[in-house]
Amino acid sequence: MAKLADAMDSKSIGPWSVRVQVPPPALARVIAAKRVLMSRIEQRIFQINEQLAELVGEEERVFEELQFHRHINDDAQRDALVSDHPEDRALARQTGADVARFERAVEEVRARRARLEEKRRKLFDKLRDL
Repeated sequence: MAKLADAMDSKSIGPWSVRVQVPPPALARVIAAKRVLMSRIEQRIFQINEQLAELVGEEERVFEELQFHRHINDDAQRDALVSDHPEDRALARQTGADVARFERAVEEVRARRARLEEKRRKLFDKLRDL
């Protein structure tokens, strides 16, 4: 009976045998903590990607609206120059203000997008450094 207990089993013999070493408890906690942190960072990156996709759509819509208002403003400016009527000049001022408002809106969306892209880049750097 002692011989059987001391004998190596057939699966452990040979060059393909692999020793499995269980990490100490402290190392296991560090590994688990890193996995949790990586998971949180990855989730945040996915959220930012979704927000960026929404911002791209918003930027396209606002830019299209800006183009429309620029066209209207061009017509209003021309009419104000040709007719010199007070209502045409008032409309030209109003359409000019609309264009300026939409230009600011486009810039605000682009700034939000740039901030999110920078935040995402920092998260990727943090993920890479783990």
